[in-house]
Amino acid sequence: MKPSGNYNKKFQLNLLGHLIRDKEMLREFHGGSLMISQDDFDFPVHKSILVAVKHVMDIQGEGSEVSLTALMNPLSMMIKKKIIIKEEVESLKDCLEYIFARLELAPEYFKQQLGPFLQEQRGLKELNSGNVEDLPALQRSLSNAIASSSANKIEIHHPMDRINSGIAEIPVPCGLASIDERMNGGLGTGRGMLICAFTGMGKTAFAVNSAVQCALMGFPARIAQLEVGKEEMDRRMQSCIARYSYDIVQFDNAQEDDLDLGFGLDRGLTREEITEELNSRIQEIPKRLLHNYGLYDFSRRTCTIQTLTDYLHRDQDLNPENPPMVLDLDWLECVDLPPVADRKKQIQSIEIREMRHKLEKNSELFNMLCEKEKIAGRVYTQSDFAAEDKAVVKMSNKSEGKGASRHFSWFLGIGATREDLANNILTVTAGKCRNGRLFSCQIRRALHEQRFEDLQAQSERREVDEKLEQRKINLLIP
Repeated sequence: MKPSGNYNKKFQLNLLGHLIRDKEMLREFHGGSLMISQDDFDFPVHKSILVAVKHVMDIQGEGSEVSLTALMNPLSMMIKKKIIIKEEVESLKDCLEYIFARLELAPEYFKQQLGPFLQEQRGLKELNSGNVEDLPALQRSLSNAIASSSANKIEIHHPMDRINSGIAEIPVPCGLASIDERMNGGLGTGRGMLICAFTGMGKTAFAVNSAVQCALMGFPARIAQLEVGKEEMDRRMQSCIARYSYDIVQFDNAQEDDLDLGFGLDRGLTREEITEELNSRIQEIPKRLLHNYGLYDFSRRTCTIQTLTDYLHRDQDLNPENPPMVLDLDWLECVDLPPVADRKKQIQSIEIREMRHKLEKNSELFNMLCEKEKIAGRVYTQSDFAAEDKAVVKMSNKSEGKGASRHFSWFLGIGATREDLANNILTVTAGKCRNGRLFSCQIRRALHEQRFEDLQAQSERREVDEKLEQRKINLLIP
């Protein structure tokens, strides 16, 4: 019998790093109820590091921290005695550098995975070494292996001992009343929401529209873009806030004036004329938008949750009186991946098990970031092919983080049948994770202006609409 592949070398290295750096997991290794052993790990270098850790803890005692300096002595002795062979020394250096210099912490995820990891490792060991002809003995050894993989701890919390209502959440809207009203004003600060849609639905346009609407309403908003370059994102944002055709901005191929403002938007406009018209329209937009909207461009560099944290901290330092309150991350699958020309091909090349662990870890880290920095975080992900031509995108779809949706406070599935899509009508299915679907509504997309609007009311754009209408009247007055 072979391992499932869930707990590969990279996973075991991360687990090893957390075991060394987390005191609770370190206690489990040094005589805890799980009795973690170097034999639970598959790779010789990992086993050697655990032997060195055990040696250090035997000397320093339980509760102490294991440092890189403390590990040097036992590891050096193991190299001299050729327990660690010369060919493994370079790999040993890489592992130690990763653990003590570059490891990204996701403690809750690895604590949750520790039990299943030990269960699989110990079960396989017993199964591969047992006698299949003596089935009762084999069954007993497997039962013991499974039982030894479960912690025997219990913690009881009594909520009535200390009553504290805490601090009220600040709801952050996405700018669509049909969604925000049903969410008691929007996504709360310190919480994360997963937004899932099939290819071509307009996830990036939804991120732009939501960030712009938040900025207009006074909430400092940032987009972390991992695929589309900043030049294109600038054009999308300008098209959205100016209510100006994105086709004109992108291709110079307008055939009609979508807003009927009578500015002669015929084919053949020069770039200078387009720029002048955009600038003219944007002058009518409330100035607060300029201070509340911003872009983190990761289209040409690798983005991790740690780099996002660093960006937010620098942003907070630059804007201490107006720090970011909203972060849109587009899209979750691209986190930790180097930038390439074809993102979809890059992501499709990753095995499903590896992607599942990657998304679970990154979704937990993203939610920890939202909670710690007190921001409302919206992260976008790709639906699988089962969501094509479907009005309702459910949380059961494999692609919604492939299980990662359970880490988020809210789930937003955006779908449409081909008939609805032809009319630019999308169905939003929203729910609190673990609690199933809470509500469903329909919105209209206007990708030619990189924006979305409620199917019935468009009150979220009233202020901008009134200014544009007044501008039209002024131009018509002789």
